Amino acid sequence: MINLTNNKKIFTYLLSAILFALILNTGCSSDDNDPVSYPLKVSTDKNWVEAEQSTVLLTIENEGSDAWEVLIPTDDKTWISVDKSNGSGNATVQIKIAENTTDKERFAKLVIANSNEQKPVYITQAASKGTPPDITNAGWIELPAKSSLLNTILVGHNLPDNDRVRNYSMLYDTINKLAYWVAYPMHSAYLGSASRTDEWQYDPAINTSFQPQLFRGFGVASTDRGHQIPSADRTINKAANETTFYFSNMTAQNSTLNQGIWADLETRIRVWTKQCDTLYVVTGAMIQSATDSNIDYVTDNIGASVARPKYYYKALAKKMGSTYYTIAYKMDNKVPTSNTFTGYKLTVSQLEAETGFSFFPKLSSDDKSKIVEDQWK
Repeated sequence: MINLTNNKKIFTYLLSAILFALILNTGCSSDDNDPVSYPLKVSTDKNWVEAEQSTVLLTIENEGSDAWEVLIPTDDKTWISVDKSNGSGNATVQIKIAENTTDKERFAKLVIANSNEQKPVYITQAASKGTPPDITNAGWIELPAKSSLLNTILVGHNLPDNDRVRNYSMLYDTINKLAYWVAYPMHSAYLGSASRTDEWQYDPAINTSFQPQLFRGFGVASTDRGHQIPSADRTINKAANETTFYFSNMTAQNSTLNQGIWADLETRIRVWTKQCDTLYVVTGAMIQSATDSNIDYVTDNIGASVARPKYYYKALAKKMGSTYYTIAYKMDNKVPTSNTFTGYKLTVSQLEAETGFSFFPKLSSDDKSKIVEDQWK
């Protein structure tokens, strides 16, 4: 006799086994047929730029065959564009940024997307620094007379938050990448309580290819990024202090000199500023001297040559009512042999003979050829 009960059990077991196998097989087939997903990676060489026209390099890593595109908000297309808005695989895209002529910083969020994900890229552009002053015809008392030095340009800066107030001017060597002089007025309007910012940056008024890159030091022992106009001479606010950290204002200065009697002289100048109507200052660095015409070089952060000064100088004119008092200082760019700056003083006329510049051209020869000691204590 056939056992129907046992046959039913066998049939049930077989049916369960077949269904289980089908489920397993279906799952494996689904995994095998899914497309491979690669992560989308994006990066930029910078995400903050100056107000001037510039380019940001965008690197896209998209290993699969999946297409990507760069999405720019409609409102930002007036100042941001790309040389390639879509593609596939890996790519380098140029993000082109127009000059910012407004007095406000501006921001943009670009999105790089493929079919699986989206990655944001943020760009910030600085506000315009304002129109540089026309120092060629300014007639300011602190400006040295015009010089015929090769490869030089005159550069002027107003205060960032007040285009009607001059900040400082310079005669800049585009080949040797330093200023031969930086001229500026000193009075209480420039001094305040702002802290040192250490905002090392390119000078927006000079092509970056003419400037050293000095986000870090020169990398030479006992050599500082020496300011010509000191940070402490522009403390009325943060924005003013930041302008003293332009690379155009830096030179390769002996550390002992910079942090020693040169800093003492800078401190004393701020004391003298409080004793007069206005103190006019010309700070300079010369890469050749009367006895040494050779030019020595150091390198910046990207290995470009930058001239090392032979000596530094300051020419000062103190205005007291309608009377002017003058004095000058000259120090070799090495460890000083004296522990006080007073041993390095000379008349402005003597400094003119040494440098070839004519300082304070509106003042008489008599004013520049004597030192009234009582005014410089």
